[in-house]
Amino acid sequence: MDKKVDCDLLLQYLQSVPDLFFLIAADGTILDVQHDPDAQLYVDDGRQTGYSIRELLPMATAEVLMTAISESLAARNRIRIEYDLEMPYGVRHYECRIKPVPNKNEVTAVVRDITDINTAFLSLAKSERVYREIIEKSPFPVLIVRKSDGIIRYANRAASNSYRHHSKSILGTPITNMYQRQEDRMILLQKLDKHGFVTNHEIGMIDSDGNPFSSLVSASTIEYEGVPATMLAITDITRQKNGDDLARRSEEKYRMLTEFNSDVVWVYNVTRDRITYMSPSVHRLRGFTPEEAMSQSFFESLSKDSVESVRRTMTTNIEAFAKGGFDDSIITEVQQACKNGAYVWIEMSTRLRRNNVNEIEMVGVSRNIDNRKKAEAEILYLSYNDQLTGLNNRRYFVENFERLNRQENLPITMVFADVNGLKFTNDVFGHNAGDRLLIAFADILKKSIRRDDMLARVGGDEFIMILVNTDENRGRAWIAELESRISAASSHHGLLSVSLGMKTKTRVDEKFDEIYKFAEDMMYRQKAFDRQRFKSDLLYRIKHDLFAAVPEEREHSDAVARLSRMIGIAMGLNPIDVEELELAGALHDIGKIGIDPVLLNKNDELAARESDEIARHPEIGYRILETVEIFSGVGKAILHHHERIDGSGYPQHLKQNEIPLKSRIIAVAESFDAMTRSRPWHAARPIAEALKELKKNAGTQFDVDVVRAFVDDVLPRLPAR
Repeated sequence: MDKKVDCDLLLQYLQSVPDLFFLIAADGTILDVQHDPDAQLYVDDGRQTGYSIRELLPMATAEVLMTAISESLAARNRIRIEYDLEMPYGVRHYECRIKPVPNKNEVTAVVRDITDINTAFLSLAKSERVYREIIEKSPFPVLIVRKSDGIIRYANRAASNSYRHHSKSILGTPITNMYQRQEDRMILLQKLDKHGFVTNHEIGMIDSDGNPFSSLVSASTIEYEGVPATMLAITDITRQKNGDDLARRSEEKYRMLTEFNSDVVWVYNVTRDRITYMSPSVHRLRGFTPEEAMSQSFFESLSKDSVESVRRTMTTNIEAFAKGGFDDSIITEVQQACKNGAYVWIEMSTRLRRNNVNEIEMVGVSRNIDNRKKAEAEILYLSYNDQLTGLNNRRYFVENFERLNRQENLPITMVFADVNGLKFTNDVFGHNAGDRLLIAFADILKKSIRRDDMLARVGGDEFIMILVNTDENRGRAWIAELESRISAASSHHGLLSVSLGMKTKTRVDEKFDEIYKFAEDMMYRQKAFDRQRFKSDLLYRIKHDLFAAVPEEREHSDAVARLSRMIGIAMGLNPIDVEELELAGALHDIGKIGIDPVLLNKNDELAARESDEIARHPEIGYRILETVEIFSGVGKAILHHHERIDGSGYPQHLKQNEIPLKSRIIAVAESFDAMTRSRPWHAARPIAEALKELKKNAGTQFDVDVVRAFVDDVLPRLPAR
């Protein structure tokens, strides 16, 4: 190297290499550190994050840095400072470049040890040889490029190692091979021609493996080998760039999170009683724009019920925080006002902090828990209330009936009620019909009790009423009135029958359990007495309702009963069987009460699904009659009256003698009357044609002996139609 290199340029080049990257808050707190493992650090690796600069550095040095940080944030400009530190191995000189983070109250600081650079600078003034040695042994790349053709004429050891291509020296190769974009090189040369030097010009370059990297290039025009040349000091700033990109991406990420998250992020300045930030998601939550929400005071946004509890909690926590004794997050459930005047349940997670001017702030995240609160209320309601009737349930009764056991409530009458035939109704007509009975009875009870009385559904068909200030006589009068209401309701809700039992408590020391047991026993006694009467009434009601829905069924049932009796006598059945056969004929279609009347009265041809529905009526009729003891003998006759001799009937596909004789007789009687009777969906067929149909299907659909008895003995005795 035959010309003295510009010392300032050397200093600039050495100073551009970072040893340590810090992310620092405005109050001096170190938020993140990225380090060069070879750097000489002031504290051990990994221990800086979370500390303040004032905790890590001597007071004088820390104040210099804090002043520089404040100036950088205020001016939003980069600032460079130098400072000395007393280290175990001597005094070291450091450079710190401070740069504000966009849109944040934070800075990045790149710190490097420049002790050796300063020493080198002093040595250069004394010795060209020392200067050359420093350049050559420097860990940072230095190149000298001939200006006329851009050929590299000198590369120090670091440059040779970093940029050689396939183990070949880069000497003699064009500098253009190292630029990602040639436009960057032209801009650098233009600046160099204009000013004679360039400091920290950012250029994209390519390393020896062809990988792009970011660099800061300082350049100066010199004379080398007797001709004009350019000296380049190249610093790889990829890590620094990545750090800046990381900060930008982090800022963007958190901005996106606050803007698009369904939760609302907000900051409330406690000292100034002012909301200073509100994320846009407040519009989805409460209908306000962020600006509208920020214009409200913190407590103005809360419901009246929430204000006092929140104010009390906040006051306690803020006082503790101000004394340095509280740093926990707080989760509170409140109601906040919406723009439309409604209130929404909010879960607020908050934490107190101090901002950069030492004011107390509350940082919060608000989440909509309206659905959760409604679900909790629903769960609480269902835990003490019956979902079907809306009455209190057994749990409520068990937990609360003792509270009525006070002298001022005596005498107390307990009434136990049980809805009769609920299982029968569910089995025959479906659970919806059973539910309607329970709801109807519950509505009657609600209208029958007073405000201070207790009413609960304690089982599937069981209810309990506790009537305060009600003696035995008044209790019986109350039951009589209740029975009257039940009777009136039966005409609207089907056959509603209820068995009731009661017991009156006259002393506080009488145990409720004994009163309960006595009332229950009385109810079961009444239920046993009511059972057969209820079932007989039920059968009558079913026939009445069926004939009301399908008027033709009355005449058809009477005719089938008469024909069945005549066939039974003709076939020699004993008088008891003949009576049962006649009854079965009269009730053979009673199961149609469980079929939609629209289907029973339909004039058009039935769809397959509709036919299947009507085919259920023998089974329904069987279940009805089996519940009534006096009719249980005719149940099977009705169940199988649609079976066929060849086994193709329903519901059980019985054949021949597997089919009860009474069922085979009803089948012939029912078919003959159906064919010869006018219905909305077909005209009556002549008797001769019906007779022909019976004979044709004897042995397949009908029993041969039954058809013969009907044709030979019954038909001649029938009146002409």
